[in-house]
Amino acid sequence: MRVLILGDTHIPEGGQVPIQLLQQAGRADLVLHTGDFTSLDCYRQFESVAPRLYAVRGNRDRDELEAILLPVERFEVAGLRIVLAHGDQWGRPRPSRMARQFGQNADVVVYGHLHKPFVEQLGPCMVINPGSPVAPRSSLASYVVASFQDGKASARITFLESSDP
Repeated sequence: MRVLILGDTHIPEGGQVPIQLLQQAGRADLVLHTGDFTSLDCYRQFESVAPRLYAVRGNRDRDELEAILLPVERFEVAGLRIVLAHGDQWGRPRPSRMARQFGQNADVVVYGHLHKPFVEQLGPCMVINPGSPVAPRSSLASYVVASFQDGKASARITFLESSDP
């Protein structure tokens, strides 16, 4: 299963999600968004192209998004237990903290908020932060492409092409 992982898109109402992200979402079997869409328009753009979308509320998601998104989602897919969160509830958490917080009950922990990408295997738990495709910090604009299959996960950081708006 091909999985697109992204977050911290921070697209204002009426703004356009970069086309590369929408194309990637359309090619994925599953899209995981770590929150901070910032606008319902941004959420709807992903919802319209993603075959299956799991998303959580970020600290910048207000109004309609607060009503439809939870702060943490837990689910199973492809034999993997997944925890999806924005991360602001824990300040600026390191991967090791997220693995300690959720690793007993999750094979993969995905969170955002930091705007800096990483993929770390910490014992039996993979911890993923996709960074931000539009407002990176100490990194290039990024997202993660992963494969979840038969209880195994692999993931790689991908950088947004400079030709995108």
